[in-house]
Amino acid sequence: MRLIALILALLLAPLAAAHPLDDNAQLASEVVIVSDQRLEYVLDFRYVSVLASYTEISGGITGQGLDNNGDGMVTSAELKQRYNLLIDRLIFAVTFKVDGQDVSFEPDFQRFLFADLDKPDAPLDLANGVAIDTVRIHYRFVFWWEPKQPLAPGPHRLEYIFSGQQSVVHTPEQQMIAFDTREQPRRRLTEVSYHQDGLPFPKLSFEWNVNPPRPEPQPASTPPKVAPAPGYVPLDEGNTPEGIAELPAWLTFTAGLCMLLFGIGSAARRAFLPGKDGRRMLGTLLVAVAGAAIMLGALVRVGVITLF
Repeated sequence: MRLIALILALLLAPLAAAHPLDDNAQLASEVVIVSDQRLEYVLDFRYVSVLASYTEISGGITGQGLDNNGDGMVTSAELKQRYNLLIDRLIFAVTFKVDGQDVSFEPDFQRFLFADLDKPDAPLDLANGVAIDTVRIHYRFVFWWEPKQPLAPGPHRLEYIFSGQQSVVHTPEQQMIAFDTREQPRRRLTEVSYHQDGLPFPKLSFEWNVNPPRPEPQPASTPPKVAPAPGYVPLDEGNTPEGIAELPAWLTFTAGLCMLLFGIGSAARRAFLPGKDGRRMLGTLLVAVAGAAIMLGALVRVGVITLF
């Protein structure tokens, strides 16, 4: 059966012209809202019959098909050449408007798909060439658009008009659809219009609601630095030899420790003597408290502890 179809394709090829926008291919298209400032347009052409694929590969009556040199094989160079030709045709076959102004979408060759409908997941060895009698073509074109100036927040009217041969689009509701991928899973837009407004070609219209930009997070505020008083020199700076600047602090600590021990020892001794003298005991306790305060100041000075 496949051989018979191929023979018919060879016999009828001169009657057909290779063009992705005619009835040789089944068309499906999507307008995708990627973000508040980016749109993408995905266009699929599926050549479901052997005759349709052979016509696209051979070029039909024009002889300018995917197999440009007619050797029965399709290579990566021939595919890129065919891609450029089809892109030039598609630019004039599709019209987009945002708020009534024409906008131009850019093609993305890196996301262009050329696959076999019979083996959609199998890689094609284009480096060595692919035999034309084993492939039913599937093309996928991807275009993108971003405004030169950011769109203002709010609704924006988008119109998509496929101005190729109208016979390609038999059911616009299924072949011209819109998606919003700003949230996952992506959502198909249902509030759309297919009213042609007197045009002879199919038309898709919908509102693109642009959200206001999100405020960028502000860095944590830090307290302002207080300028030191004129003539202030830190204690650990100067021309003194290393280690000498810290010596008074350690001597102070030692003195405070001695005062603390002396005060505690004297108070304890007087507590066990007969005829306790409250004034003397209070004095020795004050000496111990003063010693503890001196020790604390010395530790703060050398940086062992901090008060704040």
